[in-house]
Amino acid sequence: MHLIFLWGTLDINFHSPIIQELPNVSILKNPPAKRLVLFIADGLRFRTFIETPPKFLKHVMTNKGAWGISHTRVPTESRPGIVAICAGLYEDPSAIFKGWKENPVDFDSIFNQSYLSWAWGSPDIISIFTKGIKGNIYGDSYPSEWQNFDIIHGKIWRLDSWVFDKYIEWLREDAYKIKNAERIILFLHLLGCDTTGHAVKPYSKEYIANMNYVDRKIKEVVQLTENFFGDNSTAYIFTSDHGMTNWGSHGSGSTDETETPFIVWGAGINTFNFRQNIEQIDITPLISTLIGAPIPINNEGVLPWQYLNVTDLKYINYALLNNLKQLTYQVKANHKMNCEDNEYADWREIELDNKIITLDKDLETADLNERLKEIINSIKLAKKSLLYFRQYQRTRFLLYLSIMWLGWIISLFFKITGVNRPVIHSFILLITNIVFLISIITIFIMYKDCNNWRLSYYTFLAIVSLWSVLSIGMLSIILTQKIVLKNTKNLFFWTALSLAVFPLLPVVEPYPRIYIVILNGRNWISWTILLTTPLYICIYPIQSKERMQGIMLGFFCPFILLSTSYEPCFFIILALHLSCWLQSNSFIQYHQNTKNALTMEELLKAAIFMLYTLLCFFGTGNMASISSFNPSWTRHFVTVFSPFTMFLLILLKICIPLILIGCTSHIFGESSSIFFGVLLLGDCLSLPLMFYVTPQGSWLDIGSAISRFTIAISLPCLILLLHYLSYPLIMFSPNKFKFYINLKKKHIV
Repeated sequence: MHLIFLWGTLDINFHSPIIQELPNVSILKNPPAKRLVLFIADGLRFRTFIETPPKFLKHVMTNKGAWGISHTRVPTESRPGIVAICAGLYEDPSAIFKGWKENPVDFDSIFNQSYLSWAWGSPDIISIFTKGIKGNIYGDSYPSEWQNFDIIHGKIWRLDSWVFDKYIEWLREDAYKIKNAERIILFLHLLGCDTTGHAVKPYSKEYIANMNYVDRKIKEVVQLTENFFGDNSTAYIFTSDHGMTNWGSHGSGSTDETETPFIVWGAGINTFNFRQNIEQIDITPLISTLIGAPIPINNEGVLPWQYLNVTDLKYINYALLNNLKQLTYQVKANHKMNCEDNEYADWREIELDNKIITLDKDLETADLNERLKEIINSIKLAKKSLLYFRQYQRTRFLLYLSIMWLGWIISLFFKITGVNRPVIHSFILLITNIVFLISIITIFIMYKDCNNWRLSYYTFLAIVSLWSVLSIGMLSIILTQKIVLKNTKNLFFWTALSLAVFPLLPVVEPYPRIYIVILNGRNWISWTILLTTPLYICIYPIQSKERMQGIMLGFFCPFILLSTSYEPCFFIILALHLSCWLQSNSFIQYHQNTKNALTMEELLKAAIFMLYTLLCFFGTGNMASISSFNPSWTRHFVTVFSPFTMFLLILLKICIPLILIGCTSHIFGESSSIFFGVLLLGDCLSLPLMFYVTPQGSWLDIGSAISRFTIAISLPCLILLLHYLSYPLIMFSPNKFKFYINLKKKHIV
């Protein structure tokens, strides 16, 4: 049941919004540009750019083109940002479970709709668009080992210089083949600023120097391109996928992360020397319009027509009408996914269809300015309709899942309280079974013609309970322990009060306090400490108090090396608190429960251990720490970007405090009835958290919501797992093993 509930909640929120096989809009005739060069300076934030603007791009902004802020949507990461620019959609949320490395569902992009495209840059980005290509996209990347966060040894400038050199090489050797071709896209992904910002921060002289280097090379590329083609039919776009905080991270929703520069110039571009802001997904229909290519079928952006040369108002009308048709196709497909009576169109669909028919007829004869306003208003309706149908579908799924969970919790409650169910008359039971069977058959008949098979599997529901603030829960446990444990040291309660503060601290601090880290090892030294210090646990006696002291000291050094802020303080206080608890002679002694019913004492003990487990997650940062990427956490071990290794290291840091709780649980011992109590409490806790899981927001927001829900629903299994996995840490001793070997030899003799 827990696996079904977990899978269902993640499926509701992270199921792909991409719909395949939608119709394509037509190719626009007589586009203003034959080709477009797209520069994406990864990790370049608008504030640094505008405070110290590079010379060439500043000249373009002032005299040759249009510019503004491109507002990104969180998560502010490279892959979601570049997918938004090149496909016009917010990244498939299910990609978060694959580390943004693969396409869970193939999507359409400007490269697919072009005649030919070339792309150069990071292997993580170029592979997104070249995987499973049809032959019209060519990509090349440098080795992934070059993406090194060590500014001294990484030679970060070579990331960008390699890309520029590859483009110039292509211009000299292969460009002649498509000199007169249309719908050509040339994509240069420039990772230098992002890597420099992570290493030495985005306000540093190195970051600004990298930005100026990119500016000089762009000027060179533009001059060579114009000299080669010589037809004034090339459009240029310069932008960034995301910004960066002052402390060198991104993924969240601060202004520095969501505001990026956007500059466009060349063929078909209007010239104005003032800021015209844009949404990041709006860049996709702009690129398509400039080269006359069909807009990608999953695009959600709206053409920013103000950037186009207004002398060709008829072309702008045709382009906006294409945008309206493409959005309307998505509205109809999403309505169909709701599996209602699809024989009757929704009023939104009818209105959009009527407007498209009218605009198609009158576009040749009507006032173009009036028609432009009409198309823009129709596009607003299409956007609202698309959002409505998507939200409507999600709400229905959550309702079905809620009722399913309600039935499970009621059944579990009756099970652990030992309440005898009343005997039901066989005739009533028969009628009930018949009604249930008819309901199930009716549901499947209703959805038999529905392509969205998921609806028929979400007709069993659960109910919502309220989420309690973790710190309030900790204070409640303190009061309970104060009443029950009368002879405990004062240190026990002071450490408990201190632990209640940690869940209120930020999950990811803006300025990591590196000075808290006592031992700044590096590379092989850090790895040696990580792998060897836990081995010293075995030299401590297996008596509970001494062995717990060894476990705490054995994991302390690895934990510090993986910390950048207040985490070591949490570990020390937690260790002192558990030590005081173990030394208490008045710990609650529970009698072995021989009945099926759960006693209040066992429920209290279950709540205590469950709360300590939750405290370990939310006192030092949780799974959201993995999502909101900052290389400072693992830089003592790795400097080259390695998602899998970094993930495992941060996961180890999260697990270390949990190991202390598991060992404590093992020393005190727990009955099976207590685990039933944990199961009930965990289920009640997970109910409201299901509604907080969201596919929108920063990596920090998404990761926090997912981790809270996942931790709550998997907590019973986790506590049971910790209880048994702690056995070797508590009981293993080399001396005991040696004694057993000697005993065995004597027996053989």
